[in-house]
Amino acid sequence: MRETRSVIYLIEDDVKSSLAISGLLESANFRVHAFSNAYEVLPIARKIPPSLFLIDVSLPGKSGIELCREIRRSAELYCVPVIFHSGKASESDRLAGLEWGDEYISKPSSPRELLARVKAVLRRFERNTRALCLRFGNLEVNRDGMLVKLNGESVEMTTSEFRLLCYFLQHPRRVFTREELLEALWDQDAYISPRSVDACVKRLRKKIEPSAASPQYLQTIRGAGYRFVLQPQQANAPDNYAAG
Repeated sequence: MRETRSVIYLIEDDVKSSLAISGLLESANFRVHAFSNAYEVLPIARKIPPSLFLIDVSLPGKSGIELCREIRRSAELYCVPVIFHSGKASESDRLAGLEWGDEYISKPSSPRELLARVKAVLRRFERNTRALCLRFGNLEVNRDGMLVKLNGESVEMTTSEFRLLCYFLQHPRRVFTREELLEALWDQDAYISPRSVDACVKRLRKKIEPSAASPQYLQTIRGAGYRFVLQPQQANAPDNYAAG
C-alpha cells in the first residue's frame, strides 16, 4: 500500500525562499502547496486542510500572526499545527508566535534544522491527538476540535494555553516543574523562560477556575511547580480518561 504523504501549506512571500523551502520539503517526501500571501490560503485550506502550516510572519497586507489567529478560529482548521518561520528573532516576536503557533524558527535557519523541526511538530501532533476527549467535572476538552467548555460554555484559548491544559489533563495529580513543562511543550526554546510558563498558567486559571485567586484545578506546589487535580468531590478520573 502506498504511504500517504503529509501535506504542508507554505506561506512565504519571498520567491527564492519559497522555492528553496518547497524543494527541501519535497525531497523529504512531503507534498507542498506554496502561497505568496495570507489572503489566498484560507479558502483553499478550509476545503482541503493540510497536515501543517509553515508561515512567514512578515507577509504583505496581513501578517502571519493574523493568519494564524484566523486558522485557530476556523471550524475546519483550528487543530492543524502551525510553524512560524521568520526573520524577526526578538523575544517578544517569538512569544507572540508561540502563543498562537506550535513552533517558531528564526531565519536564517539551516535546511537540516528546518526539516527536523517540521518532522518533530508533526510527530508531536500525531502523538498528542491520540486522546481526543478529556472530561473532568464541569471541564470538557475536545482535542480533535481544539474546543474547551466550562459548564457547557465555550472558552477561547490560545494555542499555548490549550496545549498546557491538555498536558495537565493527561497527567492529573502529577507535579511538574517549570523546566519539565518547558521541555514537554516548548522543546526548551531558548527564548521561552520559566516565567513564561507562570504567565501561561496565570492566564489559564482565569479561564477555567471559579476563582483564579483560589484555584481548584491548577494548583501551585510551593518550591516544586504545578499540578492539576480533580475537583474535591471526585475521587477518580472518569471512564473516558486517557493517560498520556
